[in-house]
Amino acid sequence: MKKEIPICLISDEKYLFAVSTAIISALENIGENSFYKIYCLIIKDINEKEREKILSIQNKYQDKCSIELIYKKECKKNQDRVANACQYKFLLGKIFPQYEKILYLDADIVVRGDLSEFYETDISNHDLAGVFSYNHYLYSKKFMKILKIPDMKSYINAGVLLLNLNRLREKEFEDKIEYCKNNLNIHDDQHIINQICYGKIKFVKPKYNTTFTNYRHYKQGNSEIIYSKEEILEAANNPIIFHYTGAKPWEYKNLPFSDDWIKYYELTPYGKHKLIRKPIEIYNFKKWLRKKRDKIKITIHKHKINSYKLFNKYR
Repeated sequence: MKKEIPICLISDEKYLFAVSTAIISALENIGENSFYKIYCLIIKDINEKEREKILSIQNKYQDKCSIELIYKKECKKNQDRVANACQYKFLLGKIFPQYEKILYLDADIVVRGDLSEFYETDISNHDLAGVFSYNHYLYSKKFMKILKIPDMKSYINAGVLLLNLNRLREKEFEDKIEYCKNNLNIHDDQHIINQICYGKIKFVKPKYNTTFTNYRHYKQGNSEIIYSKEEILEAANNPIIFHYTGAKPWEYKNLPFSDDWIKYYELTPYGKHKLIRKPIEIYNFKKWLRKKRDKIKITIHKHKINSYKLFNKYR
């Protein structure tokens, strides 16, 4: 008998093509003893045509999965998009009372292997499990100050998670989310999760969420803070999940494993639509430009403060 693995993705009508690609990539690489119970949490109504497109994937892979669309209106308390995403993740315990744990996947990923080993991770004493974010660790002082946590050694990327639904059901997280927003001025989905769950997070191997942001560090052999060199090289060269944080494969060419993403995109009901993708150099230039702009803003701000102090001193 196949092992059922519940998986949840959250999307609106704009990213159904990416959700479809993520689902098909997972199904094309599923183990023979696995069966994925896939739930698409749709936060805005979609038309019947779009609904049929998603459900047609189930017909094609009926021996490997079931797919259910769940419609949820945007959370009333949180008007900003990222805080909404965070609140939905913490609500999954109530939405899925039949499960003890569930895999959560962002839509901007490509799955390249079976997810059963990841799902079997023991998180009975943790709120969730995920992959350590080395890139955020490099800016520890900055983020520790923002998040009011003692260190960044447990900070994870929140786009691929194994959630302990039993623990999520036991706790009231909505008030904690509001506290992060109103008292700490934290609105970023990932920051909120790491702040609330600090000390109750378990690490999984980096191959289960190789982010575009961390990829260059992995290729350079860096980030041996949590993981061994062998685990880092595996994450760089043969990830189970590659996560396109930053540049997206439907927008830019020559990204890591983007050939895989395109291959699975073309198998989706959206695959006949030709993508117009720009060279990755354009993304890199825009990123460089943003950094320069931010530095100029900081310099101007410091100059204004110093001028104000000088003015008050001699007036």
